Amino acid sequence: MRAAVPERVVLFGAEGGFARPLLGQLLAHGVDVVGVVVATGPAPGSHRVLAQCSADPASLAALAESHGLAVTRIASANDAQLPGALNALAADVVLVGCFPWKLPASIAALAQRACWNLHPSLLPRYRGPAPLYWQLREREARTGLTLHEVTGRLDAGAIVGQRPLALPAQRDDATLDRWVAEHGAGLFVDTLALLRQGRLAARPQDEAAASYRPMPG
Repeated sequence: MRAAVPERVVLFGAEGGFARPLLGQLLAHGVDVVGVVVATGPAPGSHRVLAQCSADPASLAALAESHGLAVTRIASANDAQLPGALNALAADVVLVGCFPWKLPASIAALAQRACWNLHPSLLPRYRGPAPLYWQLREREARTGLTLHEVTGRLDAGAIVGQRPLALPAQRDDATLDRWVAEHGAGLFVDTLALLRQGRLAARPQDEAAASYRPMPG
């Protein structure tokens, strides 16, 4: 029966941030990751060009390649090679984690079962590109992770999984990235199990409670 077959997962991420540790955690959980899409173009609101996928052994691309995964490098979310790459991978589930661009609906629709984004806040609060930065700045003691459907509106899709969490005592970038990766992978695995069992119940976000924070200046 189709639901008993492990889902073919494609991770969208970028060099830097929590994408690399997230991939490591997904593999450690036994998730059937079949490919990684790595952003290499300029991030919105910034003139900085994202790190290129080089031979750096600490890169997301290198980790993926060391496990024999297909790596697709794209310069924008509208990269012409992306639809063909996803179709070739027969992606059941796309997981977006620490990715700099909003995915077009046409790309999200190529996932045969689901396209989800991992967001490090308790949505609908702290929508936007740098939620942990703003939560630390505003001295939030507790936060959490949200897995939500990718739609045409940034961070506004229906919630499929959510986990309240206390922020770690150490709050340097590397520690926070590992924290998101560890708990995010667990949330993804649990949500994937509900999808497989036909018991997943998505719930719309409460727009009255929504807040947005921009890219830090």
